[in-house]
Amino acid sequence: MDPAPASDGGKRWITASGFSSEPVFGAPLEVAKEPWGSWVPVDQGGWNRLGRALSPLIPLTFAGLFAKVTVAAYRGWRNSRRLPAGASA
Repeated sequence: MDPAPASDGGKRWITASGFSSEPVFGAPLEVAKEPWGSWVPVDQGGWNRLGRALSPLIPLTFAGLFAKVTVAAYRGWRNSRRLPAGASA
């Protein structure tokens, strides 16, 4: 149901379609309003919930990977300067 009241004071019913998984019968249907005004169903499937929960970890993983590579390159550069010319490790 549209939470915004209709012009006659009642509530407007909207039809939700386009689910990637079958909605649970009898469960309340969650919809979200897109910026351009249309209403879309919020998919409540397990994979979608897992994706929403793990999505913040993707940028953190890339940041950690780049930090690790940068630190390893810096340590290699710093340690290579400590060896005298012609000396072996």
